[in-house]
This record gives sequence, C-alpha cells and structure tokens, in this order.
Amino acid sequence: MRTTLIGMGLVIALAGSALADGYEDPKSFAAPPVQPWNGVYLGVGVGYGHSTSENDYYEDDNGDIFTSTFDGEAMHGGLVKFYAGIDRQVHSRFVIGAFADVDWTDIRLTYNETDSTLPGFDINDELEIEWQWAVGARAGYLFTPQTLLYFTGGFTQAHFKSDGWYDIYAFPVVFPGKSSVTYNGYFVGFGMETLIGHGLALRGEMRYSEFDGQVVNAGDDGAGTTWVDKEDPALLAGWIGLSYKFGHRDEMAPIK
Repeated sequence: MRTTLIGMGLVIALAGSALADGYEDPKSFAAPPVQPWNGVYLGVGVGYGHSTSENDYYEDDNGDIFTSTFDGEAMHGGLVKFYAGIDRQVHSRFVIGAFADVDWTDIRLTYNETDSTLPGFDINDELEIEWQWAVGARAGYLFTPQTLLYFTGGFTQAHFKSDGWYDIYAFPVVFPGKSSVTYNGYFVGFGMETLIGHGLALRGEMRYSEFDGQVVNAGDDGAGTTWVDKEDPALLAGWIGLSYKFGHRDEMAPIK
C-alpha cells in the first residue's frame, strides 16, 4: 500500500511539472489571421453607359415583322451608383456574395428634325433612362489577399422616359406612343476589387443588361392595317466605386 501511494505521488508530481513547463498565458497567444473580405459593405460609384434599342414593327394580324432597326437607337451618358452587399470568404482563394444597387443616370438620346414642307411638324424627341436597379450575386477568385477578380449576374429593372420618342409620324398624322416604360431583364458582368485598408475597397466593373421587349406603340393606319411597335433595349455600362466594410479588420489571411 505504501509503495502504491509513493508511486501515485511520483506520477502526480511528474505530471504537474510537465504541465508547468508547457504552460503559456492565454493572453500571449497570437491572434489567428482574419479574413477581411467577410462582412457587410456600402459603396458609391460613378460610371458611363451605352444603350441600344431594337424596334420591331409588325402587323398585329399575323405578327410578321415588316421592319426592324437599330439605326438611331443608341443612347449614352453618365450614371451615379449606390450599392450595398455582403461577402463571405469560403476558402483562402474564393469569395462569394450578394448585393443590390441602384443607378440614377443621364443616359439619353435626342433627335431633332425640321421639315420645311410640313410647317408645324418639327420633331424634337428624346429618350432617357432615368434609373436602374439590380439585385444579384457574385463569385470571385483572390489573386492576392487584397485583390479579387469576380463574375456577377442577377435581375435588373430600368425605367425609360420618352418625350415623343415612341411616337410614330405618318404625316400629317402622329400616333402617340407611351411616355414611359419600365423594363425587366437580367444582367451579367465581371469586375475587380482591391482592399486599400481601413475598411475601404476600390471596385471596377463592366455590366451588360438585356431587357424583355415591350409594346411602346400600337394603332391603325386607317387603311386597314393594325400595327405594333415593340422595343427591345439593352445596356452596357462600366463604373468604378469606393465602399466601406463594417467591422473591418486589416489583417490578412495567408493565401494557401
């Protein structure tokens, strides 16, 4: 019995000594690298857009297109963007996220024509994209801990305002079209984002949006033909923006 107690005492003493030798103060532990791409962000940007619209004119009776054109249907101008989103780094080299954004634009087209043979029928038409919003997702690859190349896609909606642009002129008769149309569609794009520190990130993106066609004008020419004008717009835009990520940490996780 005495031998057993002495043996147990030696084991406890040796174990205590080993623990004491290997003990480290938890306060002295180094913090593990964090992933600064994780989190919620808000941003603002500026850009430029170019829009084209295809007009298909067809007879309502049979639906056969008798004329289709892109001529004179190109708009361009600047835009201001506000965006918000959330990102998650799912691997040392991959980031996924979801976002929403809204643009106020000055993308427009004007057309002026004066016909000296028809006084009072001067044409002063304008078409403008007033706003566009989008919601989507992105997925990207980290070339460095600070630099992300990503691809994006989702749903978008844009509001077009027409000041006579959707009217059809069959002198001396004018068939008035819609004064505004809201188009639904999809977008795809790609971009690059770089962390510049203190929660700030600089982003550049190219985006292509294609919208569902809508009828903007329809009528009867008085000669027995009922016709329809359908508009199919698309928009290509590029922009750069600066965002701030809440609860940011500037330490970088190593790339593996």
